[in-house]
Amino acid sequence: MNVDFSQASVLGSIGQYAFKSSAITSISLPSSLETIDNYVFDGCSALKNVAIQEGTTSIGQYAFQNCTALESISLPESLTSIAKYAYTGCTALKSITLPDALTSLGGHVFNGCTALEKAEIGMGITTVPGGLFSGCYALKEVKMSPKTTTINSSAFQNCSGMTEVHLPPYL
Repeated sequence: MNVDFSQASVLGSIGQYAFKSSAITSISLPSSLETIDNYVFDGCSALKNVAIQEGTTSIGQYAFQNCTALESISLPESLTSIAKYAYTGCTALKSITLPDALTSLGGHVFNGCTALEKAEIGMGITTVPGGLFSGCYALKEVKMSPKTTTINSSAFQNCSGMTEVHLPPYL
């Protein structure tokens, strides 16, 4: 099932559990959308493609949890907040680039993303939250924000494949 909103859509938010455990395979969200609430796509195991447009500023907790077919995420530069566990268990996800405008990042956001190989953390993140990439066994390369000052507990726990971490020079 594909879901496409028209360009004229005025949808401002998608509420909790709206598409939870549905058969959705692809969705293109409108530019009017500001908020993806908690658990919106939780358990959508067939969801493979999500287009999030400029204008979206926040993604709620567990929003994409266990979307096991989701291979890639393109996050808009307008995004300022991703809540805890938002993408946990997305076992097909291969890479992620967090936008520079992102200033609020919850813990365990990519926990258990076992196929994740590469991650780039944007300029707005100064603290790497606890458990951020915990259990990401395939994670090989991480590029930290040059503004990183703190790496919290278990941020890279069980990332046994990691071979390259780009840290700011003062860490």
